[in-house]
Amino acid sequence: MDFSIAILAGGKSRRFGSNKAIFKLNGIALVSKFFFEIPKLDIIPNTIYISINKRKQIDAILKALKNDLQIRQTENMKFQFEFLKNGRNYVLNCEIVEDYAREDLKNVRAPLLGLYTIFRKMKSGLVQILPCDTPYFNAEIVNRLLREISGSQYDIIIPKWMNGHFEILHSIYRSEKFIDITRQNIERGTFSVLNILPNDDKIKYYNIEKNLSKMDPQFKFFKNINSKIDLEDL
Repeated sequence: MDFSIAILAGGKSRRFGSNKAIFKLNGIALVSKFFFEIPKLDIIPNTIYISINKRKQIDAILKALKNDLQIRQTENMKFQFEFLKNGRNYVLNCEIVEDYAREDLKNVRAPLLGLYTIFRKMKSGLVQILPCDTPYFNAEIVNRLLREISGSQYDIIIPKWMNGHFEILHSIYRSEKFIDITRQNIERGTFSVLNILPNDDKIKYYNIEKNLSKMDPQFKFFKNINSKIDLEDL
């Protein structure tokens, strides 16, 4: 299966006060925490993408990753993550990608820019999107979502709460289906991710409380850090 993971790390972190991607929680940078769950995935991703807004973020992110993980830098924006799974050594390709930006968008920070960058880079295949400020990445949940969308007619699987709210930035996308629509929205200056959703018959909503409560009783997978106050609830 053609499958990748994308970590969105291009936000300004204005409310938090510093770069959330490299903030250490229990001694480990938030951007590094995702990698510790990779060996538990049923399908090893082709690539881990880390989407950033400014090139100047690269050095800080790579420094954080090197402090926490066994990685080897191969190019300026690329590195490899080595890990052991079922007695076998794996080398995972990882790449830092700079969010798409025209001159008139240089001050815009929006997840849509990161999504378009990822979709265009991949060209095709499934991608699990994850915000960098969610410290409880759960491979078991991703395994469940992957089983639901693989081999189906759906373009996206979206975890959804019983109250109707859904987690569009924790969803799995069929990347080739979203390249044109994300580009078109950016060209129109429409940056809400909700505007890229396809027709209902192409969306698979996945009930969070019903399907995920046993593997994640506190639903930590979806908890994010917006400000320092949010750290008290983790």
